[in-house]
Amino acid sequence: MQTVPKSVTVHLPHRQQEYDYSCLAACARMLLAAHGIEKSEAQLRRLLKTRASVGTHPVNLIRLEQFDLAVTWPRAASLDDLRTQVESNKPCIVFVWSSDLLYWEEVDDIGYLHAVIVAGFSETGVLVHDPALPDGPTEVPVSDFLRAWKRSGHLVAVVEKAT
Repeated sequence: MQTVPKSVTVHLPHRQQEYDYSCLAACARMLLAAHGIEKSEAQLRRLLKTRASVGTHPVNLIRLEQFDLAVTWPRAASLDDLRTQVESNKPCIVFVWSSDLLYWEEVDDIGYLHAVIVAGFSETGVLVHDPALPDGPTEVPVSDFLRAWKRSGHLVAVVEKAT
């Protein structure tokens, strides 16, 4: 059962993706910056083997472990699982179908699998850092978020400091 979110937010430096296929590299850049590791998107695209018009295969996130980070990917999760991660100060990369996010009408009319970071919850929505946008977080109504996330099988990746 999905519960109604209550307010919680993790501070995350926002980074906009440089190319329409580099959303996952931009998400990785945000998470690295949150851990005090600054890398350019170009460096991360190379590391993660990002390809033009194809993007980045999520399994390549494991390459972030060279920065003394632990990567758990991908696994199916619930909204409650995401909230637990955020409450533990662990923003999560989630994979969504872009056209199910209503604000994407302003960005692009084409739907595709897209990576965003869940960094918090409000009383009515999920706070995401969408690298397609110039700033964040953006509040997405829970129902819209769940619809967009469902198309990926509720996949989530967690990148955190290695213990």
